[in-house]
Amino acid sequence: MKQLSSQGKVFYGWWIVGVCFLSNCFALGMGLFALTLFLRPWMEEFGWSNASTSAGITLYHIPMIFLPHYLGQWTQRYGARKIMLSGAVLLGGCTLSLYLLTSSLWHFYLIRALTGVGMLATSWIPVNIMVGNWFIKKRGRAIGIATAGIYASGFIIAPLANFLMVNF
Repeated sequence: MKQLSSQGKVFYGWWIVGVCFLSNCFALGMGLFALTLFLRPWMEEFGWSNASTSAGITLYHIPMIFLPHYLGQWTQRYGARKIMLSGAVLLGGCTLSLYLLTSSLWHFYLIRALTGVGMLATSWIPVNIMVGNWFIKKRGRAIGIATAGIYASGFIIAPLANFLMVNF
């Protein structure tokens, strides 16, 4: 596969890598890194203990144990675009639900478990499948760049969420 087209334009697969980088960045940033900024205010607002609030973090990771096998099959069957779009809608709905619906601990637990599903559907598995389908020669580099979005989210999303919390 050529990396540049005959007109000198960038290979379309690199645009896919950029979108996958951003998807990884926002999925992990919103689902995990920015959440740590909200734990203390939730504990103070609702009177939850540190252990009960941290259990929500555990529930966030439970889907990552049981769903990857099925998510890989669904991504192969239905396509990464549909899976990632569904995950983004679920992730956005969960983020909004944390604001609007969290009034008891079991709401928090349910929303956090669903957030884990949404994050999983917008990151690792569909991203690696999609990028892998676009590249042959530079597949490792392309997947590495897309995966770097996971780690960039700690530098981008968490400070952005903190700025928004402090100023708005």
